[in-house]
Amino acid sequence: MPAKKLPRKKTVKKVAVKLRRAAGKRVVKGVKQIPKKAVATKRRPGPQKLKRRPPVRTVCVYYDFQNVFEEFAAGVPPEQNAGYLATLNFVDRYVESLGECRAWNLYLRLKKYRNQTEIISFHEKRGYTVKTGPFNKDIDTTMAADLQDDGSRDAFDVCVVITGDA
Repeated sequence: MPAKKLPRKKTVKKVAVKLRRAAGKRVVKGVKQIPKKAVATKRRPGPQKLKRRPPVRTVCVYYDFQNVFEEFAAGVPPEQNAGYLATLNFVDRYVESLGECRAWNLYLRLKKYRNQTEIISFHEKRGYTVKTGPFNKDIDTTMAADLQDDGSRDAFDVCVVITGDA
């Protein structure tokens, strides 16, 4: 179908000439007419809505090492244990999705593992603060006391507890 020709109107032609002059182009007679819709001035954009960022939540992690690590192959160092590394990476991603982590606490019973120095150095490189219980006992009570202490001081908005105890 051939394109329809628009009827010539003086007002549209005058506006088209003014637009071309404003753009710095030379006006030549016999130039095709610009339709009214194209000639209309641009609408000024309204005030843009500012996207409010949700407040950053502070997160604290309390990790009972004994209950998680013993689920994986015994005698394999943590940096070579693929299952354990996958678990730590999952925890890291999950905590990052919750907010800004203020404290990574790892609770470890002293003198339970032969490679204790390797375990401590591995987790300290990952940003954990290694804490031990008093008198070489299980550290569940120490972890619970630290959690309650931090909670009473409003140290976190979200608390992540990693343990196998019920």
